[in-house]
Amino acid sequence: MLNFNIMKQLSYILLFILFVGCSDDYLDVLPKGQAIPENTDQLNEMLNATMEVNYHGGNFNYSTDQVWGAPFLMSAINIAQYTWADFPFDEVTDDPNWNACYKAIGISNYVLENIDAAKIGNQYDPVETKARALFIRANAYFMLINSYAKHYNETTASSDLGVPILLTYDMTSKEPRSTVEQVYQRIFNDLEACIDGLPEDVEFRSIQSKPAVNALYARIYLYQGKFDLAANYALKAIDGYDFLHDYNTLVLNNPAMPLFGIQGFNASAINNKESIYGHTANEGANIFYDTDALNEYEDSDFRKTLFIQNPELIGMPPLGHLMIVNMGYSADAALTVPEAILNYCEALMMQNSPNETLALEYLNKLRDMRYVSGTTHDDSDVLASVKRERKLELRYSALRWWDMKRWGLSVTREFGGETYTLTAQSPNYVFAIPPKVMQFNELLEQNPRGL
Repeated sequence: MLNFNIMKQLSYILLFILFVGCSDDYLDVLPKGQAIPENTDQLNEMLNATMEVNYHGGNFNYSTDQVWGAPFLMSAINIAQYTWADFPFDEVTDDPNWNACYKAIGISNYVLENIDAAKIGNQYDPVETKARALFIRANAYFMLINSYAKHYNETTASSDLGVPILLTYDMTSKEPRSTVEQVYQRIFNDLEACIDGLPEDVEFRSIQSKPAVNALYARIYLYQGKFDLAANYALKAIDGYDFLHDYNTLVLNNPAMPLFGIQGFNASAINNKESIYGHTANEGANIFYDTDALNEYEDSDFRKTLFIQNPELIGMPPLGHLMIVNMGYSADAALTVPEAILNYCEALMMQNSPNETLALEYLNKLRDMRYVSGTTHDDSDVLASVKRERKLELRYSALRWWDMKRWGLSVTREFGGETYTLTAQSPNYVFAIPPKVMQFNELLEQNPRGL
């Protein structure tokens, strides 16, 4: 048995639920039939709860510049997100993104805190189990710091407020917000400590691996503006795993009804082969393309023909907008081969000596899989081409939101007879610390609000 007091650990579980505001029973993430894991194998199995360690909430669904809000399908929270309200969540409402990230961190901390004292199992390597937990924690903190803090700025990161850093499962202590620099250093510490213990390849894309570490490094360094490092790690990730679906070979089950799916293709599958790491849960809410955003897709782009549905054909009233289908969960921030390629191309173009030739070579590796064979492109501005493909490929997701934030995009939309503008430097590019969490922890300072 593990060396701890069971009643104390159960009290920690209940306090963890209170901290994150989670309404689900946290015991559900423990192995079936086991209230408390008894060996390293059972601790490893906690990390196989993909909905717990890979899922992130839907705060990004309606906030990007690519969606159109259908009022009759949107909740009050959806409308608040669509209009970039100061506080989409109130003192009694859970923020699913915050909850999901800290739940993943709690699971990781639980494993890390207990694995050294646990009885050795006979199925999983404890070193790999520890490495998996470290990666999960690093990934969750990256989600948090990019959602609830300012975009990384080297000159202010040591003073900009980040998120609370929790490194133990004991949730009795209330932690203040660490700085952005401190949170990133925590992420780097965990990634450095985990990479040697992870495998080069995995059977399921929801399992952590060396290419996943490299892909996350690449994403981080790109966001930090450290482009040489971003390019280096992105290439390592691609060299480690490079599968792409060729959309030229995909066929709709019903050409008139894309909603019925694509033969042999499921973006939501636990083993989606384009994922380096991550798991998409389901299609998400009923999301519609903004007309201008949809028109950015060329007719030769399979992402336009395979992933949209005319809602009138499924009994919805005439909307003038097309529904997004077949793409997987709309808030997904999985580490994928397409993103790694795009990160590599952007980093190459942002270096002191841009490499247009290599950037176009890798950009075309992706575009060859997305457009009708033989399609030509206007690449008179290679960086603009890369950014355009990022928008088309990483559509309406956390990744698109973070691109908007780091590039400082201004967006205006109409809703309910009013005009809303998210300015380039809007404080609301940074999500509010959930009011429900603020009530629990008086040490937390709220983010500035206002469009």
